[in-house]
Amino acid sequence: MEYLAADQPNGTLRPGLTVTPGAAVLALEENTTAGLPLTITADNTVTTAGSLVLRISSDNTEATEPGAPAREWQKINISYLFSDAIPALRWSTLSNTVGVHPGEDAPLNLTLRNIGFMPATQTTLRLLNAADNTAAPGWATLNVNDTVESIPVGQGIPVSLTFAPATGMGQGQHQFRLRATSDNLPPQDTLITVIVSSSGTGHALFHASDIYTGSTNAQGQVVQGLAGAVITLNNILIPSQPAVKVTTDELGEALFQDLPVGNYRYTAQAPGHMSSEGTIWIQPGATTTKEVGLQNQLVSVEWEVVPTTIQDRYDVVLNATFETNVPAPVIIAEPSFTNLPAMQAGDVYNGQIRFTNHGLIEAQGVKFNMPSSDEYMRFELLATVPEIIGPGESITLPYRITCTKTLPFSPGTAARYIAAGAGVLTAGSIGLVLLTLCFTFSTLTLRLRRLGHTTISLGLILGSAVLGAWRIRDKLSGKRYPEKRTAARRRVSPGAAVGGAVSRILSAAGG
Repeated sequence: MEYLAADQPNGTLRPGLTVTPGAAVLALEENTTAGLPLTITADNTVTTAGSLVLRISSDNTEATEPGAPAREWQKINISYLFSDAIPALRWSTLSNTVGVHPGEDAPLNLTLRNIGFMPATQTTLRLLNAADNTAAPGWATLNVNDTVESIPVGQGIPVSLTFAPATGMGQGQHQFRLRATSDNLPPQDTLITVIVSSSGTGHALFHASDIYTGSTNAQGQVVQGLAGAVITLNNILIPSQPAVKVTTDELGEALFQDLPVGNYRYTAQAPGHMSSEGTIWIQPGATTTKEVGLQNQLVSVEWEVVPTTIQDRYDVVLNATFETNVPAPVIIAEPSFTNLPAMQAGDVYNGQIRFTNHGLIEAQGVKFNMPSSDEYMRFELLATVPEIIGPGESITLPYRITCTKTLPFSPGTAARYIAAGAGVLTAGSIGLVLLTLCFTFSTLTLRLRRLGHTTISLGLILGSAVLGAWRIRDKLSGKRYPEKRTAARRRVSPGAAVGGAVSRILSAAGG
């Protein structure tokens, strides 16, 4: 994608306007799509509204002679409208509840962040009574400087407060406003409710959500939350206290009442979702709210080790179950396993893996990491990985494995014993290398903008199954086994490590 003067209506580039195209797509296969990102910025000399033209071209030429110009595919007209860059301050929460006993103190920590496009200058902080905007009483204090010279774009400042009612203070509810005011934007408030109570109990309200929250269901109704999630609370300071469980309702809410004041660890679980856990502080006389996001388990993997009629030979069956038509990327690799032949020095194995996005959201920031080569094997990826895999889109990545040094045992012996681990991308002499190195063939890492930059790794394992690796080790050491075997079956959830060779089949990190 190019921004050229010759393509513009007046034959020149607009002063003060900068167009920065992203990286070129090195190869676009037939019947596939790809994204071409760009960034448009402007200074204060650019007119508020206007248009520009971009050119799409490639190295393909209609002529065969050297030096022929690139082929132009399309010109794209873009209309733009710029607005003034201003700061925008946002509190980490718009409403806060604090419970405290008379004669004790309770802290509250917030963050004030600038999400605008200009620094916020000379920001002042004031704690006010919500009813009349007068100064807060002395027992409600700010623990930071009340003036901040500048809050840069994309950054925030921590704001700490302490509420310490006197011992003889009556029980009741007090409301305050924490107000931030800058030279170049209107005031921004967050509401603080302080409950002064002698009660030894408090309440907790959980709201569970997943990728469907906020979307519409089959009846056209907005999904308010994740129903059927089980929230479990355990008192950290009193482990002997029985755990308390509540299931979320159709709104995704679970209310815990009359809990002893203290610090609790919560666990949220729901069918078809990854579990989530954290801590929550139950305050006297107050209801503490907690948002819990559960990541949908879009892919599950089941593998089975099945004995065959040949002694010490097993087949490994691997099945992947995945969701389709969901508002998230769902990347599936095909084939799920490949059998490699016994390889000698100089042998070359060529293969390819096809990745398909079965979800409704594009996968962004895609990376494909090949394992490190060693003295026995060299691994090469023969195509450029696109940064984006769109919904319903597939990409094919060819690879090459070259045996650079013959493995230190006879191929016949290797084939006999390593056959026990046949299944996950290997069933030949390369298995002994994996017994020592236990490397992962590749990892597909996706940064999902829709899911808050959650990282999902999909590992395709090159190596014999764990049982096969054990067989090699035990055979070389002379250990014997009875002829009959019992099939082992195990369900592998995303993120689990299945021994040394089957590592990171599917993991979800950062959630």
